[in-house]
Amino acid sequence: ETAEDFISKIKLCNVPDFCHVWNKIYKRELITKTGLRFVPDRIYEDLPYTPQILYASKKLVTVPDIYYYYWRGSNSLIKKGGNKAKQDYIKSEAEIINFFEKINLSYFDYKTIVKRYKLFGFTVYKSLKNNLETKHIVLNFICWKTKNKN
Repeated sequence: ETAEDFISKIKLCNVPDFCHVWNKIYKRELITKTGLRFVPDRIYEDLPYTPQILYASKKLVTVPDIYYYYWRGSNSLIKKGGNKAKQDYIKSEAEIINFFEKINLSYFDYKTIVKRYKLFGFTVYKSLKNNLETKHIVLNFICWKTKNKN
């Protein structure tokens, strides 16, 4: 795996912003080969899993259509939130940061920071920024990107 290959995969899958496993399909042999497992009893346990499995994969296929709709039940752990959810998120994000450092990439080059500016309750301007570029969205339909200076 080259750094360029992995960077292409994380951009295509919108990692680390969307590290969820539920919107991807994995071959069992890849999971068996890597030995990756979810941390028991942790909320956000899939976040550190996804970058690692993408890094280990030799091939990635995407489809343009949506075939899976995620639904959160009323008893969902994510909906309950609270202190455990916050602590588990922090632990999972720390594992992602450590993984990126291990393969000599900066997590913060790819993590998006979202800022919203509202007028009368409606988002009139939104910026999605990482260290590499900023995406600007006005009234949710005018979009452009700018490269960030390092």
